[in-house]
Amino acid sequence: MLVHHTKKLGDREATAEDGRGAVALRDAARIVLPLNGMSKAEAEELGISDPQVRRSLVRIDTGKANRAPPDAATWIKLEGQSLENGEGLEPSDFVGVATLWEKPDVFHGLTNWHLYMVQQGLAAGDWRESVQAKDWVGHLVASVAGLSIETDKGRIKAIIRTWKRNGALSVEHRAVNGRDVPFVIVGTSVDASEVSTLPHLQTCGAGGAESAGSEPL
Repeated sequence: MLVHHTKKLGDREATAEDGRGAVALRDAARIVLPLNGMSKAEAEELGISDPQVRRSLVRIDTGKANRAPPDAATWIKLEGQSLENGEGLEPSDFVGVATLWEKPDVFHGLTNWHLYMVQQGLAAGDWRESVQAKDWVGHLVASVAGLSIETDKGRIKAIIRTWKRNGALSVEHRAVNGRDVPFVIVGTSVDASEVSTLPHLQTCGAGGAESAGSEPL
């Protein structure tokens, strides 16, 4: 294994194309694995607010691999490991150790029940797409999932993006006081007969199931 420095990148992430110097080294390598620290956006999405924790997390991507299929990103966490060499009142030395870290799923603890209840809320009221709006759809998602608007905003936005991408939610533009305003509406409806049972409160956040209402009929 050869560790190679990158050229100056500014604020962007490193890729296999960013090795310092000529491209001959990159072209000769069978496998190139760029390493990038966790970004602020990634940390916000996962609810990681401590900067020290964020800086300890590193993503390893497959930048170039003469093998198929390409591997998914691997995460490592830098943790302090005691050498247990302390003697008497002398403390032990610590060294940094890279350990495997599993990135949490933004949908952890959520089921189709939560999507069903969000769609029921959309059908019963008006919820805007803008995160700055008082009636932002994220408030509805937070209520159903038992999440916090303050600490889980990144995760909530990721959930909404995914539901819009897969067609469960859609966006409708309406004229409000002469302005074009995007509202979030139901896309492809979840069939009530296919909805799982009411989740346990601990699996969806504090009070999520209670605040969302009853089970589907």
